[in-house]
Amino acid sequence: MSKPPLHQHQSFLDPRIPRGASTAFVEMAYDVASGLGVALELIHSSNVDQIAHEDNPEKSPPILGYVDAEKLMRFAITASHMLADAAYQHIESLNQIAHQEEQA
Repeated sequence: MSKPPLHQHQSFLDPRIPRGASTAFVEMAYDVASGLGVALELIHSSNVDQIAHEDNPEKSPPILGYVDAEKLMRFAITASHMLADAAYQHIESLNQIAHQEEQA
């Protein structure tokens, strides 16, 4: 008996929409942008908490230590580069299609 997959793909697109490169890019961009937002919110919250804690040591310490905040920042930087690369590849594909149609 096979094990069920650990992850099941979740799509916010209507199932009647045909799938292709554009829909895959839009879904990936949404996922990456959502993850970037969460990571940056955590970093920001932790930075604000750090300042408050330094001003008043009785306040709660930040949710992230310096190293964890830096790891999340590195993740955000890497994810943003990945998103930009994917967008560029998609742009190149669209330009290639336009060029081929122009020559036809």
